[in-house]
Amino acid sequence: MPLDITARDIQQEAKQHGWPWSIAKGFDAFCPISSIVLKKNILNPHDLNLSLKVNGKLRQFGNTSQLIFPVQSIISYISKIMTLEKGDLILTGTPEGVQSLKKGDYLEAELEGYCHLKVFVQEN
Repeated sequence: MPLDITARDIQQEAKQHGWPWSIAKGFDAFCPISSIVLKKNILNPHDLNLSLKVNGKLRQFGNTSQLIFPVQSIISYISKIMTLEKGDLILTGTPEGVQSLKKGDYLEAELEGYCHLKVFVQEN
């Protein structure tokens, strides 16, 4: 499970200028990844709870049933554009509740029943 981090200030400036804003996601440590969960171990990919706590408080919660497109459709579409290989990650977005992080924040992301990721924010 990856934890997708974005520098919103850089993203907003890029959007205002019509520039690509992917640089707002490209900083060191912006996509920490949990242990790998194999497809064969997931009972139902269309009903997985995902959550993010910041300093012990629930900030984001969602379920894969809320995705605009089913998992298979996303994989099918992407694989028509590029070759997907073992180990590739597909990031699909984030549940509502996006807010700023600050130095010292403690993040806990969970794919309920499968994996848990803990991150300590060391820089702003």
